[in-house]
Amino acid sequence: MEKGILIATLVTGASVVLAKLFKGKLNFGSTKDPSVFKLKSKDNGTYQGVEYNYKYTSGSQHNSSSFRLSVECPCEGSFKLTKLTGFDRFFIRLGFSKDIRTGYADFDDKFLIATDSEEFTEAYFTPAVKRQAAIEIYDMDFEEIKCDGKIITVTKTPVKKKSEVDEALIEQIMQRLILLIKDVPQDVITRVEVRSNYKFKRVALYVISLFFIVAGFMAFIFGLLLHKPLDVLPIFLESLKFSVPGALFMIWFSAKLLKGKSTSHRDFAAISALFLAGSLFVCFGGELFLNGYLDDGLVSKHNTVITRKYTSSNKNGKEYKVLVESWRENRTSEKFEVKKKIYKRIRVLESEMIVTTKPGRFGFEWVVEKRLKD
Repeated sequence: MEKGILIATLVTGASVVLAKLFKGKLNFGSTKDPSVFKLKSKDNGTYQGVEYNYKYTSGSQHNSSSFRLSVECPCEGSFKLTKLTGFDRFFIRLGFSKDIRTGYADFDDKFLIATDSEEFTEAYFTPAVKRQAAIEIYDMDFEEIKCDGKIITVTKTPVKKKSEVDEALIEQIMQRLILLIKDVPQDVITRVEVRSNYKFKRVALYVISLFFIVAGFMAFIFGLLLHKPLDVLPIFLESLKFSVPGALFMIWFSAKLLKGKSTSHRDFAAISALFLAGSLFVCFGGELFLNGYLDDGLVSKHNTVITRKYTSSNKNGKEYKVLVESWRENRTSEKFEVKKKIYKRIRVLESEMIVTTKPGRFGFEWVVEKRLKD
């Protein structure tokens, strides 16, 4: 009787354990069961008593896919590690960007270290176990390790296949993050660099460069809509006399303001590209718009014969175009776009178009009005 009760108890207990295992309620070390793991856009869990959060972004046409995993790490300093590239080494050797080092070549040769608390960061990575943990995370194709004084976040981008991120990867990362959050240096006398000035300068340069791009683009659009010139290319070539020196000056000015931090060259490269585009846009668009807006010249009317009509297609639909006899020296024809209903009324070599123009403030003739002669 007692033997039967014992067997029944064992069977019942085994059934309960198997049922919980099947449902994923039991685990060994991790709260996730690999057999039922499914990557979500956001989730959290616990590994060996340490809570973590992750975020997965599938990416789009303009943004790369990414996977970020975070754990709490209260500390007195902050840092960011990214992969050290040839581009980074070039600017460090030039002396443009600061070379922040921990004193351990195997570690320093792999990472670009960005920090405002160098003493803390050096003390943090003094233990070999922490440096090795960071290197192993790097070797798993994670491109950034960031500590903001509250949490540590590791980032992998792009994620080529969703299947790359699974329970095994999370456990491998967590094993190393646990090493990074243990024995964090305390009471380190930290010389914090003045950061606010650099941040203000960087933001100001981004705002100015973006303003140039927006203002130039708006001037370009309004110039084409209100004061469209007969020839656009000559205006662009003329504007280069101002845009190229302007861009070079702003790039030089940006270099003077940004020089000195470990990541200065990365901000400098992005801001320089924006200033180059902004200078081209604002000078070209500005000259195109002001050529018509400031024009106080006399109006001229030209009666021209339409010599050809044709259509062309693009992603926005069909365009209707005509060629007319030119009134300008060394030109045989002028090209204009017309509306569909006007296009249908045109009889080649018979229909005439009246084109009203002005000479332009900077000498680039532009169209005030064009209409089909009745």
